[in-house]
This record gives sequence, structure tokens and C-alpha cells, in this order.
Amino acid sequence: MHRYLIAATFILTSFFTGPAFAAEVVINQLYGGGGNTGAPYRNDFIELYNNGSSAKDLSVWSVQYASATGSSWSKIDLAGSIAAHGFYLVKAASGGAVGVDVPTADATGGINMSATTGKLALVNSTALLTGTTPFSGSTVEDAVGYGTTASNWEGSGRAPSPSNTTALVRQIVGLDHNENQVDFIARKPFPHNSVVTGVLSGSATTVPTSAYPATNVTFTVTVEPVLEPPSTGISVTANLSSIGGSTAQSMVGS
Repeated sequence: MHRYLIAATFILTSFFTGPAFAAEVVINQLYGGGGNTGAPYRNDFIELYNNGSSAKDLSVWSVQYASATGSSWSKIDLAGSIAAHGFYLVKAASGGAVGVDVPTADATGGINMSATTGKLALVNSTALLTGTTPFSGSTVEDAVGYGTTASNWEGSGRAPSPSNTTALVRQIVGLDHNENQVDFIARKPFPHNSVVTGVLSGSATTVPTSAYPATNVTFTVTVEPVLEPPSTGISVTANLSSIGGSTAQSMVGS
């Protein structure tokens, strides 16, 4: 008796597409409203993401912040490494007691970021930056100027203003055009630490992978969705054309 292979396809509405990454380790998310009125999280935070295919040593790196028009920089020194296609969470200062704790941080410090406008840099050194426009310096790996009054930014314009209730988040995880106003949007904060492994494109497995004709078989498809931005509207279809069925047979699940 012959067995027939069944092909299953799936659709994820936030499936990863886009041009090449401009930087290896990037600032993926920043939030400066920690602890303020209406804040979902008690502390400010910076989330990094590694686009590279191998871990990156961050032991001599830092994240540095200055006010929108300021020239005085403060820093948090980083430690350890960031995994390939992994996240790294930096916990910063708090403006009050509102909100829940961020996930366990990979680095912690006292940077107190503005919720609405400022300058943030990822630096491959622990030496403090100087001046109001240092983003073109050789030690700056990635940078964000956000809000209406930031004196320095990447590309043709500043990233939009976040708030006490919203963070600046890359539209697609890790995707860096070196254009702050294009790469970032303001939306609900969703911090990830190094425990989380990023999923840039979805995947699915089907059990069983084949069936005998004239038998009743239940196929179970397990879908791993895109992690960030969260997948929505996930649907699964099965290609049953090899046994005379539909090429897009809908499957029901939960």
C-alpha cells in the first residue's frame, strides 16, 4: 500500500521581510517613562539585538545617554556577551513607583532617560562621548535621536516621540536602515532579555508527515510564530493535491 506525503503551508502576517541589516548589534527598543504616571514598567530600559550569526562580546561596550540638546553624557557599562540573533536588556533608572519590574536585566545602571526626547548611543568603548552631535564618531555602533528637539540623530530625521506609556521600537526586529525616523515607531513597550531567542520568521511542523489512502488521519501542525512584532491572524492550510484534494485546505486549531 502506498503512502502519500502531505505538504502543509502556513501564513504569518508579521513574517520577516526587508533589506540587509546595516549594523550587527543594534538598539532595538528604548523606554524612558519608567515609574512615571501611567507607566507599564517601573524602570527605563534599553533593549539590544544581535543580527550576527555569532555571539558578540560586550564586555568593553556601553550604552550612553544625553538630554535632547545636552553635551553631558551618562553611561551604563555592559558585561558578558549577546548571543547570535539574541536580545540583551539594560535596566536603567526609575522615575517613580508606577509599573511592574522589567524582566531580569543583563546590565543595570542609573541612566535616567527622558520619556519624550533625548539621545541614546551604543558605544564599543566605555569612554564617555562628548559634545551635542557625537553620533558620527568611530566608537558609536548605533544611535537614536528621538523627539522633536534632539540635536543628533541617524539619517534624515529624528525618531518619533515616545511617552510614559510607549517605547520606541524598531518596526522589524534588528532591521537598521540608519534612518531613525524610518526604523522606529512608538508603541507599547515589550522588553526582552538574553533568555529570549528572537524568531525573525515563522516555522511549522506537521505530524504525521504522510498518510495511507482511504484512512482517517488527524494532522497536527505546530506553528512557531514571529516573536516580535507579535504575529497576528495566523492561519494554516494543507496542500492535499497529491491525494486529489484542495491545494489550500483550511485547518482548524487553537
